[in-house]
Order: sequence, then C-alpha cells, then structure tokens
Amino acid sequence: MQEIHIKIERETREIIEIIEIIEIIETRDIREIREISDLFFDNYKNQHIKYVGKLLSKGLAKSI
Repeated sequence: MQEIHIKIERETREIIEIIEIIEIIETRDIREIREISDLFFDNYKNQHIKYVGKLLSKGLAKSI
C-alpha cells in the first residue's frame, strides 16, 4: 500500500513539473511573439514614414 502511495506522489510531482515546464515555454513563446509583432509593426511604421516623406518631397501629398 505504501509503495502505491509513493508511486502516486512521484507521478504527481512529475506531472506538476511538466505543467510548470509547459507554462515556462508558453510564457517564453508569448514574449517572442510580442517581440516579433513589435518588430513587424515598427518596420511597417518606418516604411510608411519613408513613403509619406517621399510623397511630401515630390509634392504628391499634403502636409498634415
């Protein structure tokens, strides 16, 4: 009976460790996704600013 209890405790600890590892991985992935999203947005914003600047310099757009 005690062997079964020890086995259940060990397996429970293993499951808890797996859950903690999954949470760490998910947190890291979410952080990486946000960083990539920010990079894409910054790149888009910079390209847009350059494009509008070119239009303004050619007189094709009105200044805001």
